[in-house]
Amino acid sequence: MRRVKISAEKILIFVARRTQSPPRAGLVEDWMKFFYTGVSKSPQLLIAFYRLNPLRIKCLVRINILDRSPTIIWTDWLSSSTSFPFLAIICLVDKRIMLNTLNRVLAQWRLDQVWGWDFPMLAMTAARLDEPELAVEALMYDSPQNTYLPNGHNRQGARKDLPLYLPGNGALLTAVGMMAAGWDGCSSTDAPGFPKDGTWKVSHEGLYLMP
Repeated sequence: MRRVKISAEKILIFVARRTQSPPRAGLVEDWMKFFYTGVSKSPQLLIAFYRLNPLRIKCLVRINILDRSPTIIWTDWLSSSTSFPFLAIICLVDKRIMLNTLNRVLAQWRLDQVWGWDFPMLAMTAARLDEPELAVEALMYDSPQNTYLPNGHNRQGARKDLPLYLPGNGALLTAVGMMAAGWDGCSSTDAPGFPKDGTWKVSHEGLYLMP
């Protein structure tokens, strides 16, 4: 089953720029394997990977990708923490720093100014950090942007131009599936993203582990 679609052209251009050498045949397949496993025998891929700029850290908190200010901006999109569910597989992020970031986000971020998909993304981050209570807190966070109508639409607050927000629906389904079925390398596949204090009884079928 194909889980992700990545532009072969972009991969080849990226590697060529990072290694200053022409890409060889089969490089895209090697990148896909590396993307999922973190293991590669390709010198080109390894060189490109280790030439990536380090993630931006300030006071043991990961900061937003597009944040260029001298202080941390606690509004808008949560790129500082919502990338972790996908970057975790190739060990780009220190879990201690990511947990600090998640706690700071939940305590200080203007969560009334984010998007509907940010809450499930935060939940997946918390789940990967083995913090199921925080995962549920993020998933159920009381915010106008995290509102679901009886017809299933993820309304974005009072905005008349966004009575529905499909990325929120997709993220919610992905997060609940991951929290129920688990992910590669998780300690248990028995609803690892939900608390084990007896408040949740989770059953599922036909779900795959998140990579």
